[in-house]
Amino acid sequence: MTSVRRLLPLLAALLAPLHASLLAQTVTRGPYLQSAGPDRITVCWRTDVACDSRVAFGLAPGALSSRVDDPAAVIDHAVTLTGLSANTRLWYSIGTSSAVLAGDDPAHTFLTAPPAGRARAGRFWVLGDSGTKDANARAVRDAFYARNGGRPLDAFLMLGDNAYDSGKDSEYQDAVFSNMYEARLIDTVLWPAYGNHDALSADSSAQSGVYYDLFALPKAGECGGVPSGTEAYWSFDWGNAHFVCLDSMESDRLLAGPMLSWLALDLQSTAAEWLIAFWHHPPYSKGSHDSDSATELVEMRQNAVDLLEQHGVDLVLCGHSHSYERTFLIDGHRGKAASFDPLLHGKDLGDGELGSDGAYRKPSATIAPHEGAVYVVAGASGKHAPGSFDHPAMQVALEKLGSFVFELHGVQLDAWYLDSTGALQDRFTLVKGGATPIDGSDVVVLPLGAAWRYADGGSLPAPDWASATFDDSGWASGPAPLGYGESYVATPVSWGNDPNLKHVTTWLRASFDLAADPRDLTSLRLRANYDDGFVVYVNGVEAARRSLPAGAIDETTLATSHEGGALETIDLAPALAVLQRGSNTLAIEIHQTSRNSSDLVFDGQLEFDGFTPLLPQGAEGALDPIGGVPLDVLRVNGSTGGLGRGVDVADGAAITVELDAPPGRATANFALFGWFDVPGPDDGVALGSIGTLVVPPLFWFAHTFPFGPPPLLPSYAAPWSYTEPAVDAPLDIALQAVIQDAQGALKTTNAVLIRVR
Repeated sequence: MTSVRRLLPLLAALLAPLHASLLAQTVTRGPYLQSAGPDRITVCWRTDVACDSRVAFGLAPGALSSRVDDPAAVIDHAVTLTGLSANTRLWYSIGTSSAVLAGDDPAHTFLTAPPAGRARAGRFWVLGDSGTKDANARAVRDAFYARNGGRPLDAFLMLGDNAYDSGKDSEYQDAVFSNMYEARLIDTVLWPAYGNHDALSADSSAQSGVYYDLFALPKAGECGGVPSGTEAYWSFDWGNAHFVCLDSMESDRLLAGPMLSWLALDLQSTAAEWLIAFWHHPPYSKGSHDSDSATELVEMRQNAVDLLEQHGVDLVLCGHSHSYERTFLIDGHRGKAASFDPLLHGKDLGDGELGSDGAYRKPSATIAPHEGAVYVVAGASGKHAPGSFDHPAMQVALEKLGSFVFELHGVQLDAWYLDSTGALQDRFTLVKGGATPIDGSDVVVLPLGAAWRYADGGSLPAPDWASATFDDSGWASGPAPLGYGESYVATPVSWGNDPNLKHVTTWLRASFDLAADPRDLTSLRLRANYDDGFVVYVNGVEAARRSLPAGAIDETTLATSHEGGALETIDLAPALAVLQRGSNTLAIEIHQTSRNSSDLVFDGQLEFDGFTPLLPQGAEGALDPIGGVPLDVLRVNGSTGGLGRGVDVADGAAITVELDAPPGRATANFALFGWFDVPGPDDGVALGSIGTLVVPPLFWFAHTFPFGPPPLLPSYAAPWSYTEPAVDAPLDIALQAVIQDAQGALKTTNAVLIRVR
């Protein structure tokens, strides 16, 4: 009997892992995405009991044909997917070898990064000192979500002090993972910096504690850049941009120290067109912290900033001061605020805003030393605090809650500061290499107030009423808003004859034209004011519904409670697969909450992101691409020039043209459209659309030239070069890459204007 008693604890210990694995696991944190690159991403989550890990992934929900397993029984899971294709959207699920715990639905998705050196339009959200886990942080979040709508993000950055007051695990749960940013953590990679409050529960020298336990950061250079060997500071590539994250809190901030010695090697190794750095303590601030006196701020300015500017940094993002401050385009200032000399340190003392003083311009098309940078303090995503706000390097200084957003597209960077109400408080643009800035407003294919056809008889007009081929010529029509019971309704519709038995459903249709190839679109959104509920169909396929139950519905189905009066942005990503070039149909059925409801309203605007390869408008020094593909594939003298932008080469210099293979395309070539004599060195040429392409084989257009590409360049062949002899007058040469896809369709992508000076 005694021997049996002795065996029982041993038997219990042996069976404990099996017992735990048999329990019903629950996800208590995440999933959240980490360390993303063109060919990899790490998926993290937490479960309530220890269990093994599985991530399944594939090209569509319900078709997750690949998987990665980790047999170790853990509570905190981190599974790295490798061998992925760049610039590819995937869907995923998390769980165990025997159960799916979350995902395999439209929400759990990610888009892999573009290849290093290749441009793709990208949007980045930046939060500083956001860890207050309170109404302030949620107001900032909600304001950005409302403004951003359904647009996908390529990453979001946290600038430190991510969880107040001490960076504890429970504080991170409330400040980041639970009822805070979980909707974005499942589809957007998070890159966090280390702040002074995070340091209260972690240690950079030992890489231990909550911050280092939570995040899987690229210390081995697996996402680009030189391996740092530590998660305290690291770098990664995203397309044509190189990002550097530094530890301004605990790592040695001296030039000869390990962090800045690594930084020097990392910066020497990059060939990116953009260099963006972020950390916690700002080198320039007169907000709630003073960069004249605080040690961390002074040393980062004197040492890290000096090194970064030597290597051509473009944008530096920091928090710590609970304010928004933003410099002019500056360079070379290392002293106290009073020593800032606008003539010596100011590269451009304008506001950087298109339509005002104009964009900040940097002469080189890639990173180059001492051409100026913009320094941003965005430490008011959770709290704000007063300061003197009188640093002379600052263009803007505000004590306002908010978040920072920036976009990259070719050789242009656009940035905004949105306050906690969604109001735009600041914006600026950076362009490189003599590029002509392009306003990145949304492309609207169906505006608010557009004309709609409608059926208001209360009975289903026809089973196929939402299809693209349905004949709605017999329906009434009128401009939106449509409905009744509100003073702003432009087109009244019938509610029937009995105020207590009004029609439950009204049907609407509108057509819109799409000039782009639908395969190249990455987002489609509907901004709608509706009352009470509705279903939206694109070309007969349901794309979204609001305030209506799941499953089949008919003309008697009542909506759940909803009050109109404001525009809501609705993601129509499911409709991307059914769009077609040319004419398309948007169909809406709008439902009431009751048969005696007092009002009915619908108005909607359909739009997609203006920074697709299809330029929203012509621009000086640009060609209008026809169709487009989502990557820059044409490089001139090592630079893409951006989508429809220009690059400068010296008079008499060699012009080298390279083409890269975009995914899913069969052949590539480039067309030489024109040679233009420019009257003088200060004169530009507004090219606009110069002509249409002819079928392959491709020849240059409009003139017989003394040089040019071969009649048909072999697909993705070695670079074609031409050395332009010295000439008396500047010349403009317009090139455009031409792609033939796997189905044989002729498409064009980025146009580059070569300005020979």
